Amino acid sequence: MSSPTTFVDYSIRKDPNGDLVIIPSEDWPTELLDKNLFEAGDVFVVGTDGTLVKMDKLTKWFIEGKTDGYSTTN
Repeated sequence: MSSPTTFVDYSIRKDPNGDLVIIPSEDWPTELLDKNLFEAGDVFVVGTDGTLVKMDKLTKWFIEGKTDGYSTTN
């Protein structure tokens, strides 16, 4: 098991619609994407202990409402 990575200098904003927005450091605005913490289109669910749990490809496929039986992303 790898050791956890710690990120600093980030703010989290909650929009009126309930979306959480991670506001990165102005010095490196794409750091979290560059370090592969997540990628565009990832889906996370909040666990009972408050942790964000990354959903797998099949779950993402269902959440996105794919109906053709073939389309998946990532």
